[in-house]
Amino acid sequence: MIVLSYFQAGEVLDAIKRGLTNPSVSLDLGITKSRIEIKGDFVVFPDMQEVSLEAIRKISNNNKVCFFIEDSQIKKVQTYSTATNKFYKLIPTSTIPTLQISGISMHRHHHIDPVLQIA
Repeated sequence: MIVLSYFQAGEVLDAIKRGLTNPSVSLDLGITKSRIEIKGDFVVFPDMQEVSLEAIRKISNNNKVCFFIEDSQIKKVQTYSTATNKFYKLIPTSTIPTLQISGISMHRHHHIDPVLQIA
């Protein structure tokens, strides 16, 4: 599954500004890097899904939620549960994302690196 935040979308847009057509970017929120292809007004991912640059710009302008790619469409990583009456979404951070449940983050991420706190 391809998951992007505004950090990775910004990397894609920066690569385009530099004239790159096959940049290496993270498609899993910073865990690994993969090569993508920039073809005209589209980004082609390794699984052959194509997403418009307009959609990549939309992701780059939203620092409140992560997105996943499904059927060449961007979708927010969020859901509402009628069983728990809670809203869940994945929030991008500069290191690892945090799950937010009805507005409450599941780990600290402001002015702290949660990765360093785990060690």
